[in-house]
Amino acid sequence: MEERIIEFKFERKEWIKLNFSIGYRSILVIYMTLIGFGMLYAVIDYLTWNLFNTAEFPIWQLLMAIFILLVLPISTYLNASKNFKSNPWVYESVRFDLDSSKVFVKGETYELSVDWTNFKSIKEYKDWFVFYTETNRGLFIPKRIFKSNEEVDSFRKDLKTRPVTKKKL
Repeated sequence: MEERIIEFKFERKEWIKLNFSIGYRSILVIYMTLIGFGMLYAVIDYLTWNLFNTAEFPIWQLLMAIFILLVLPISTYLNASKNFKSNPWVYESVRFDLDSSKVFVKGETYELSVDWTNFKSIKEYKDWFVFYTETNRGLFIPKRIFKSNEEVDSFRKDLKTRPVTKKKL
């Protein structure tokens, strides 16, 4: 296993995109979004065809659709923005040293060392590699830092040799 050194700094826009990407993979969020669209459909149906022969305006469906389809994404955006501004591990430049036994992470004001065996899983997404230390907590490495697809492939192969229980690469 070769030692790798990776350095990068999060962009605010990509941090927000990552939060949406991971948040909207959750089955609960997908289910809630489908319910929101269903409720919005009930309101549109009442205003147009009224296929369900509804006598009263579906105000509760409208309020729930607004909450699910507007408030949830807005709150995701606001929380991601707040986290970006307040957490040094997000807004600072970061350096990852990956060796055969551990991952050492050094920011401008913090340091962290994690043994490979302490990661619950490593997952690859379209634009990211995520090293999960818990179900909803992890270390993120953007693929944009690699100069070519060959470098991404090499990194992926290297990760497959690491002693982590679950890998989705």
